[in-house]
Amino acid sequence: MGCYYHLSLEEREDVLLSHTEGKNISKIVRKLHCDKSTIACELAANSCNQEVSDM
Repeated sequence: MGCYYHLSLEEREDVLLSHTEGKNISKIVRKLHCDKSTIACELAANSCNQEVSDM
């Protein structure tokens, strides 16, 4: 079984900021040197939080 990596709070903030700036997942992956699935999961996990905060 492979190991996985948890993003730090700073990295999570960077993912969300980069995403709101319009950067795609591939660019974020290159910047943070992690797997695409890590970024995709982070964005998916926080997508509902943004919708709530926009209300």
